[in-house]
Amino acid sequence: MDKPPILPPREDAVALEPANDQPKLDVKLPVNINLLSYNELLELINQHRDKLHWFCASMDSFEPITEEVKRLKNQFKELEEKFSKLEDGKVVIQDQIAELVILESEYTKKYQNLQQLIRSNYSKDVAKRTMLNKIKENEQKCDELEINAKGSLDLDVFLKSYMDFKLDYHMQKQKLNVLSAQNNF
Repeated sequence: MDKPPILPPREDAVALEPANDQPKLDVKLPVNINLLSYNELLELINQHRDKLHWFCASMDSFEPITEEVKRLKNQFKELEEKFSKLEDGKVVIQDQIAELVILESEYTKKYQNLQQLIRSNYSKDVAKRTMLNKIKENEQKCDELEINAKGSLDLDVFLKSYMDFKLDYHMQKQKLNVLSAQNNF
């Protein structure tokens, strides 16, 4: 016959000693029990009753373990819900990051276009070229006025226009000279 498993006693279990003074209980016997004598059966029951009683006493209170398992299950469910929310948040953040990457690339492109536009419209070379063109333009207008003035009777209009073009011409020339002297061109 195999030996029953021996489990360590519970911490809160009361140590049980075999009770020889306990009254013997009448136990209903299985159908094929007639192969053993009555005394043999009682002896086996008494021997194993103490072990069975000790085993049951050591295992009778599953309440704390059951409560701990329930608590751990609830904790696990809460963690699953939090993890699910984190996954959802992760997807949202990844979408936002993708949008930011697109926005950053658009910003970079527009910034480069703006820099190119600034360089093409406001660089030193462009300013110098613009001033030189304006000087030439004013000089040509003055020359045209001189040619057309010979046949014109309105001297006041001629002098006013001529003086305006010459004034603008000399101011542009002066600006160009000052900037060139400062090594800005």
